[in-house]
Formats: sequence, C-alpha cells, structure tokens
Amino acid sequence: MAPVSCLSPGAPPCPRAAECRTLPVWEGYQKLTENYFRGITLADLLNTPQGDNYVI
Repeated sequence: MAPVSCLSPGAPPCPRAAECRTLPVWEGYQKLTENYFRGITLADLLNTPQGDNYVI
C-alpha cells in the first residue's frame, strides 16, 4: 500500500516527479512503514500481552 498513488506498484512515471517537493517525504514515509511491518511477525502478535481484552 503506497501513501500516494505515484508510489503504487505499476504506477506510470509521474511527469512532475523531478520537481515534486513532497516526493522525498512520501518515499521516506513509505520506507519507514514497510520496514516497520516487515519487522512484525504473527508470533509477535500472539505474544502481545492482552490486558483486559478490549476490542475495537
């Protein structure tokens, strides 16, 4: 899942990418998000303390 459409897999190249002032911010955000979720396993979720079993 990309934070902006131009970073979506298979997105056509954006003609304004060279001048885009926010693109580096979105690229950094995407890398942080991907790295965060790559580091979480199902075992991590199962081993998380439950507290009072509050469910949203």
